[in-house]
Amino acid sequence: MQYLTFDEFKTFNTGIDMPKDEFDRLEMYAAADIDALTMNRIVKPCKRVKKAAAFQIAHLYLNGGIETLVSGSSLKTEKIGNYQYEFNSDADVRRDISPAALKILYPTGLLYRGGNANGGGAYDKP
Repeated sequence: MQYLTFDEFKTFNTGIDMPKDEFDRLEMYAAADIDALTMNRIVKPCKRVKKAAAFQIAHLYLNGGIETLVSGSSLKTEKIGNYQYEFNSDADVRRDISPAALKILYPTGLLYRGGNANGGGAYDKP
């Protein structure tokens, strides 16, 4: 599910000046992250969800963008004479969820993992 448009992204003042084509590619990954976090509970995204998606897109962009998502690593250094390149180690690459996005989603209840009021839930005994 697409949670926000490029124009909406720009209104959240994430501090990131991103080209539209990069936004279009990263939005899909951010939406998948939000869907996984919320266990696909979002039917119509509210402003908090849109804001969390904006911060997740910014987080992905700052941490290597689409190349890091696809390859699993990011370029650390590159040298032109006698061409040389070095990738960040997995420990250096941040591909997780934006802390800002989590803080925005906490009060919505969408991250709740427990059972319901009627006793249903993942930890109920048969």
